[in-house]
Amino acid sequence: MGYRNSQSTETKAKISRTKKGHSVSLVTRQKISRAKRGGHHSSEHKKKISVACTGLKRSSEFRKKMRGIVLDRKPTWSSSIERALEKSFLEESLDFEHNSSIFNCFRPDFVFRSKKLIVEADGDYWHSLPQKKKRDQQLDLRAYQEGWTVFHFTETRIKADLPSCISQVVAFLS
Repeated sequence: MGYRNSQSTETKAKISRTKKGHSVSLVTRQKISRAKRGGHHSSEHKKKISVACTGLKRSSEFRKKMRGIVLDRKPTWSSSIERALEKSFLEESLDFEHNSSIFNCFRPDFVFRSKKLIVEADGDYWHSLPQKKKRDQQLDLRAYQEGWTVFHFTETRIKADLPSCISQVVAFLS
C-alpha cells in the first residue's frame, strides 16, 4: 500500500483545502510536463551518464551467460507439429527438453542432452525465410562444432509420416 492510500479521508481533505488557490510557477509546470512526457536528459546529464559508464565493458563470458538467462525467460509457444512430436516422444518415454536453451544462444524445439541430439520441427513457411535459414545454419554449425547431431523434420514430412520421424529419433537414441 502506497503513502497516498494510507492517508485517512480527513487528512486528504486537509491537504486538498491547503492546496486550493496555490498556483504553480511556470518553471515547475514545465518540469512536470517534461516528467510526464518521459522527459529527455539534458546534454549535460547525458555527458555525466557517458562518463559514469565509460570503461564498463562486459566480458564475452558474462554476455553469453546473460544471453542464455534472457533466452530461458522468454515465453514460448508450441506449433501443431511440435505438439505432435512432443506427444509421440512422451508416448515413447524419451527423455527430452522442450524449448530449452543450448549454447547460450539457441533454443531448439527438442534437446536430448544424454545423446547430444537436437530435433527441430521446421514449419514450411517460417523456415523458408532467409533469416531463419541463416539461423538454422548457425545452429547446425555450432552443434557440429560441439559434437551434437541435429535432425530437421519439415512440417510436410511430420504431417505425412510422423512415425518415420519418431523411429529415426528412437533409432539414434538406441
